[in-house]
Amino acid sequence: MDNENTPQEPSLEDILSFQDDSVYSEDGFNDNAPAEGGEQELENNTDEGQGQEQEENESHESETGEETQEPEINEEEFQQQLLNNFGILKDNGVLVTPEDFEFDGTADKFKEALEHSKKAYDDNAKERLMQKLPDAERRYFEYLVNGGDDLEEFQANYIDYDSVDMSSEEVQKQVIAHQYKTTTRFSDERIQKLIDRSVSDGSLLDDATEAMSLLKSEQASKQQEILEANQRKAQARLEKEADFRNNVTTSISELDYLTAERQKKVKNFYVNPVTKSDGQKTEFTRVMDKLKSNPTHLAQLADILYEYNEKDGLNLDRLSKLKLSKKTKDFRTSIHEALNTKVNVASKGSTPPSKEKFDFEAFLKSQ
Repeated sequence: MDNENTPQEPSLEDILSFQDDSVYSEDGFNDNAPAEGGEQELENNTDEGQGQEQEENESHESETGEETQEPEINEEEFQQQLLNNFGILKDNGVLVTPEDFEFDGTADKFKEALEHSKKAYDDNAKERLMQKLPDAERRYFEYLVNGGDDLEEFQANYIDYDSVDMSSEEVQKQVIAHQYKTTTRFSDERIQKLIDRSVSDGSLLDDATEAMSLLKSEQASKQQEILEANQRKAQARLEKEADFRNNVTTSISELDYLTAERQKKVKNFYVNPVTKSDGQKTEFTRVMDKLKSNPTHLAQLADILYEYNEKDGLNLDRLSKLKLSKKTKDFRTSIHEALNTKVNVASKGSTPPSKEKFDFEAFLKSQ
């Protein structure tokens, strides 16, 4: 495979500046978007633009007599600039990194510092939110943040034992009974006998206190198991999503009718999240959200997907025909307008030509 088709990591400038509305915008699907083979047309247009730019540059050089040269990037100066910026951002609390983090002035380390900072911001926001929540809501929020998604599991394993008032004998009996039912297989009759013995021995409060301690310990152990299981599920889900994104970017690189520049744009469009007023998400996700909320555009998408084939994918030939059909209609309209204009300027005694005698289909087939 050619080097120009090899997937490359997009730069920060590419991520921030990329806006691809060549296929879909808020006005709907663009009929002029390049379909199969359409990339060659785009490439030709790009070449024409580059040629014009080159002519302008040559003209400027001939006027000034000097050749414009791009400034060379000095690696040492670049690293020193990163080091200075890192220090300023770190001192002002913009960058938040672990105590043992060492910055060496490279772009990779700076990117790693940004990732550490994002995680620190997220953790800080979660902590401030949880501090404002009542205890019950806070525990459920912690459960959800740690990957939990089963309400019954939460209700069974996240009981607020600290709020239980142990001052009454009835509550003490309930605590002991609950502890036996939770941690043993004792029958109800046996549990009742044990409670009665605690009452007769005068040890009900002590036994209830010990039962509460066992309940808390058991619940903490169970919560840890749930946390670890949820973390494993979350990690597996992230890995599966990452594998799928990698497969998509590989597939984009294998679309030989796309230019290398177009492949790069499509990868950015699908993979890279961009922060805007609606949050952080990929432009692909934003477009899909807009489609779902617009009946007309969703109908356009339904028409395109109607002939989807699981083996071959989308019918790009149909997209090309739709584009040609639109051009044909535009051409036909232009002919009609031209004929009407000639009729309007003709003398009153002349007989206007009949538009019905002109066979557009036969004319197009003959071309």
